[in-house]
Amino acid sequence: MPVPSPECVVPRSRDSGELGYPNSPLLTGDAADSVAVLERDLDGAVTVLGSDELVRTPVAAGLVDELVLLVHPLVLGSGTPLFAAASVELDLQRSVPTTTGVVIAQYAVR
Repeated sequence: MPVPSPECVVPRSRDSGELGYPNSPLLTGDAADSVAVLERDLDGAVTVLGSDELVRTPVAAGLVDELVLLVHPLVLGSGTPLFAAASVELDLQRSVPTTTGVVIAQYAVR
């Protein structure tokens, strides 16, 4: 049975106070650097679950091979593009519509 990877926490601010997940390491500093170190140390895939802010930096640094996006059927009229500052080329690998209307889209990053 494979050993599960550690679940790390990335704080939104430098003064994050007490960590609510006592068995999870706290990652500080640049997100791209942290992901690169994890990828090297774990010798495998690193999954990043989080906000667009957290995902942008590793994508821009070329550390992301695949994106899985959950697209909710909600029209806002305006908002922040996921990759506003960087040009990211994606190839749709598969998409799965759910019974709730959410589409799970898996992309390869070129």
